[in-house]
Amino acid sequence: MLEFSKHVKPALQRGGVAHEAAGSGRDANRTNGCRPGFSLRSGGYFGIVGTMNNSDAVTTLAALAQESRLAVFRLLVRHAPTGLTVGVIAEQLDLPAPTLSFHLKTLAHAGLVNTTQEGRFVRVHACVERIDGLVGFLTESCCNGHPEICRPRMQPTLDSAG
Repeated sequence: MLEFSKHVKPALQRGGVAHEAAGSGRDANRTNGCRPGFSLRSGGYFGIVGTMNNSDAVTTLAALAQESRLAVFRLLVRHAPTGLTVGVIAEQLDLPAPTLSFHLKTLAHAGLVNTTQEGRFVRVHACVERIDGLVGFLTESCCNGHPEICRPRMQPTLDSAG
């Protein structure tokens, strides 16, 4: 297993959730709306419409519009709510530590992941609630006010999960 790189932790601290929260005037202890354990399948597809705006949606979509970042996020969603350590993510996706650090920083800035320190390791959690907000934002006016029609009709298979 890969050791936690000395480059990953400082980069996450500079661009991680606490830094972003402090810079935006929000409580620095918040996790960008991330509730480890929250699931899209819990039925809350449209529960947080109105908390995302155009700028938030663009930031979130831009963060996911890159193959490695999308792979990282999908891996973390599969391992929600416990998340994975940075070393395990790097090993499973065969990403060098500096590259992974860059991608995690971008995902954290978009509110898609948060991190917790566990001794000398950093555990990364997917903020599934952020995707719920994005889905709600994108479909809030869908189907002439009948959002239940817009719910996903088919769940992705593990093979399509990337």
